[in-house]
Amino acid sequence: MKLKPSNGETVSIIISAIMTVLFTAAVAVAVVFSVMLSNSEAKLNKLKESSEMDIASLVGEKNDISSHADELSENLSNIKKEYESVKSEADSLREEIKIIQEESGSSDRKYAELSSALDEKQAVIDKLEENIAKLENVYSVDINAQFDILAKLSELLETGAPEIEVKKTVTDDNGETTEITEKVYPTISLYYEDIEHGYIYSYNENYTYYSASCLKAPFALSILENASNEVNTLQQKIDELNNRLIEQAIKEGKSEEDVELYTLTNLPEGMERVFDFDKIFTYTEDKAQNGSGKIKDDEDGTEYTYLQLIEYMLRYSDNVAYNELKKEYGTAYFSELAYRLKTTALKRNLSNMTAADGGKVMKAIYEYIKSENVYSDFLYECMTTSAHSVMIPYAVSPSKAAHKYGWDVESYHDMAIVFDEHPYVVVFMSNMDTGGDEVNDYIRSVIKLVNALHKNFYKKSK
Repeated sequence: MKLKPSNGETVSIIISAIMTVLFTAAVAVAVVFSVMLSNSEAKLNKLKESSEMDIASLVGEKNDISSHADELSENLSNIKKEYESVKSEADSLREEIKIIQEESGSSDRKYAELSSALDEKQAVIDKLEENIAKLENVYSVDINAQFDILAKLSELLETGAPEIEVKKTVTDDNGETTEITEKVYPTISLYYEDIEHGYIYSYNENYTYYSASCLKAPFALSILENASNEVNTLQQKIDELNNRLIEQAIKEGKSEEDVELYTLTNLPEGMERVFDFDKIFTYTEDKAQNGSGKIKDDEDGTEYTYLQLIEYMLRYSDNVAYNELKKEYGTAYFSELAYRLKTTALKRNLSNMTAADGGKVMKAIYEYIKSENVYSDFLYECMTTSAHSVMIPYAVSPSKAAHKYGWDVESYHDMAIVFDEHPYVVVFMSNMDTGGDEVNDYIRSVIKLVNALHKNFYKKSK
């Protein structure tokens, strides 16, 4: 039995229908969001100049968005109905292809063409499913509450910070110079990203700061990532070698217990570890470093393993530990990480960072912690117990925060992974180098609003 021409025409009509419906659905979504952005652009120029929101449903003035909420929800419902129709028609197309396959075989040119067309349509359907899932979540957010939080956050960032004192040299009419101190509004940057859905709020996120001790977090990650890869590679080689030794012993009539097996601490000749964290560092007074840390206060002869040095570098921001680790492992791994993460300031100068760079670093640390690698738990423990927890960890408590702070001249920063029910990263950077209660209270106020913004994404409107 051969497929009649009319059936082929039917298949063509179905394909055309599918393409039309999918195109209509995509255009409908694009038009709705385009109208929302266009209507609200004039009213949000000030906010858009100082911050970047990539969440389309939140871009717009509160009343305008509220008036469109029902319309958008209805539009989503219509798209879902169209999706079901498209899916049904695609099933029919599969049936037509099945008939061709049974009659002509998979080598039939018509079958091949239709199979290719169906693959393309399935890819579009998969994308539509993904978009619907995202739209369902965005439409259900309490938009009014979200706008109020954004307005408060914008005001706090732009006008709410305590002023800082800066020294300035002025020259009078007689050419004499005098150094004066004046108060100015500080430079502030903020970056927030929801790990699960990718929602982002950022303010001045591309301003470059001296990162101070914040750099110790990506430096540690670069070492631990490569150490994990080394352990995995060596362990695989050891397992293969041990299996051969056991097989040889059995052939020789020996027991498996008689075979001396190799381990990571007993490597065969020719296998060496670059990252031997059991290696001992002995502290002496000539290795002391200025700034933060605990090792500098130890007695000469105090010993640490290199794993303990990483712990002290992260937990106490120890400069002696950082300096020794940098001597041992260099900065090539660190530089490679900065390029791989597509950072901007960090890849140009490993001592500098933007808030956006910090966000990329903390996401990478989150991924490593969740990877269940050999040092994943170690990194989590070090960063969730890191010192100077008066900024982000204090503000998000009781949620756990894996963080790294930095404090130096014109540098007062904190960046963290907040292990909320729905985890997120947040980075605060500034030139408010005095610290203290007033500054810390201000930073906590900012982070609390970010935390409220984040939680509201998962608090559905009634």
